[in-house]
Amino acid sequence: MPGEMPLSLALTNSSVTVSRTRGGEAMKRHLESIGFVPGARVNVITQVRGQVIVEVKGARFGLNLQTARNVCVTP
Repeated sequence: MPGEMPLSLALTNSSVTVSRTRGGEAMKRHLESIGFVPGARVNVITQVRGQVIVEVKGARFGLNLQTARNVCVTP
């Protein structure tokens, strides 16, 4: 998808939309269970010490960079 990038590259204080998730079935299931589904809006709060702090569906999460690379987003 044009403009798609991993969540790990999204800028602090930006809002992006999940386009898809990658990884094994367990990873995809985990991400979907915490709200990272296609079409979900994600607010990137900050990146701190190798973690991306985001808000999705009203909840805040800290994802390590490896996990954040498995969430594909568009602006």
